[in-house]
Amino acid sequence: MSGSSVSVLLFTTLLLTGCAGGLAAKRSETGPAAEPTTRVVAAIRSAPPTMVDYLQSAGSFSGASHMVRLASSGLSWTNDHGVRVPQLAEAVPTAENGLWNVLPDGRMETTWTVRSGARWHDGTPVTSADLAFTALVQQDPDLREFGSDVYSFVEAIETPDQRTVRARWKQAYVDADGLFSNILLPAHLLDSPYRERKEAFTQLPYWHTGFIGNGPFQVREFVHGQYVVLDAFDAYVLGRPKIDTIEVRFIGDVNTLSANILAGEVQLTMGLKNFSGEEAANLAEQWKDGSVAVPAITTVTASPQFVNPNPPILAHLQFRRALVHALNREELAALPGGLMVPHGLLDPLVPEYEPSRPAIVHYDYDLRRSAQLLEELGYSKDAEGFYRDSSGNKPVIEARTNTTAANQRVALFASDQWNRAGIASQLNVFSTAQSTNLEFRRTFPAFEILGSTGGRKIDRYLSCGAGLPSNNYAGTCGGNNRSNYMNPKLDELITRFSTTIPWEPRMEAFNAALHLVTDEVVVVGMAFTSDGNMVSNRLENVSQTVWNADQWGLR
Repeated sequence: MSGSSVSVLLFTTLLLTGCAGGLAAKRSETGPAAEPTTRVVAAIRSAPPTMVDYLQSAGSFSGASHMVRLASSGLSWTNDHGVRVPQLAEAVPTAENGLWNVLPDGRMETTWTVRSGARWHDGTPVTSADLAFTALVQQDPDLREFGSDVYSFVEAIETPDQRTVRARWKQAYVDADGLFSNILLPAHLLDSPYRERKEAFTQLPYWHTGFIGNGPFQVREFVHGQYVVLDAFDAYVLGRPKIDTIEVRFIGDVNTLSANILAGEVQLTMGLKNFSGEEAANLAEQWKDGSVAVPAITTVTASPQFVNPNPPILAHLQFRRALVHALNREELAALPGGLMVPHGLLDPLVPEYEPSRPAIVHYDYDLRRSAQLLEELGYSKDAEGFYRDSSGNKPVIEARTNTTAANQRVALFASDQWNRAGIASQLNVFSTAQSTNLEFRRTFPAFEILGSTGGRKIDRYLSCGAGLPSNNYAGTCGGNNRSNYMNPKLDELITRFSTTIPWEPRMEAFNAALHLVTDEVVVVGMAFTSDGNMVSNRLENVSQTVWNADQWGLR
């Protein structure tokens, strides 16, 4: 079977089952302790500097968040079906269980109860004081690394007793049940350093070699740039893990990682960007002791620049539409590892995907329409077959991307397609170092072509997320607005969506927002692609979101 066929099969299976790797549908709360003989070696293709997501640049440390999840639990997490499940909390707030209440004035309350017996790895109970301290740090403007935009909706965090935390919300917010789902901070270890010397807070040994978590595994050894060794936490509140030790090795080179897998040195890869769909399929043909799992579906998009674009004509909607009509994205989807064309933004697994499809404005491949739109703008082809404006200027479209193989392939494809259509284009691959330079990232001239996973993605186009000189190119609400698109009408629709709880009116706002984004060509969906992870046949119950690591086992 070809790499393309395997990738498409994996994708189809994922859509049909909502998971990748035969997971147990229900986790057990308790279980007998395993004999101390089981050890698994996992690998990720990066060398994260800490055991905490907050201090790792987004996207720069592939697999890091999955490693972190082995040692840390939040109040809840999402399983491989996209369903939020309780971890350290007794239950996820819902209207049905009375823990999520919408008040008559439009405000809300959500309540969690920490499970009895939840403990940090040093034996200290996890309490509501830890949740209040986590919220305090996440709202501190001096510690932007820990910041969370969700607190713009939060009025107060209350702790009625040692195990109860209540969030009072200024207004309705659809993802309120996800509060405290990220890594929690132990107040008994970090409150004093935070208050006494905040400027050195992020430099504490706690974040790496001295890490104390509350998850199913505890850190035994952290060797910078090489590996982390984690042992089963006997007192984990959901039951002692079935595996005794997990070593996570940092192996950046794909050939070295492949060799380790084939040699039996590594039984599992975690996270994204370990193998492209094609690489995973090829490796699976050689590795008879394991199989391929799909960690996520990646949506690769091309984001046009809306602030001082170069060429300036990119600001003209008709020109952007001409560019999209010149892309034969079905051809891209037919390549190995390509899956299908995302005319919108959504991950196919989110519940809004199917209901939103009629709202999407499609721009199918149509060179005649592309040429017509350009000619109406006063463009004509020169002797070499490239379009020039009435003054003889030839616009050149830069397709900028990072070093990820899948992204490079898509960016190269787009640039080649535009050149074939007579729209001059060039590829620019930026380095890993440049990826953390916010000014460089936010001032790209024409298109930035990158992939992202999960979620609805519509909220990234809030005006406050635009990276501008006035906010040091970081945005004021997360900085995820890659296009720097700013439109009060879209802001209102996104806000209405995120603050409307009933499904039908919420989808009305969402569909209107999605229609606007696609009609205005705020972003161009290029392709759905799938990464691959390798999982030994000896492993069972391994989830790709690491929500049930305590239930992983060895046959």
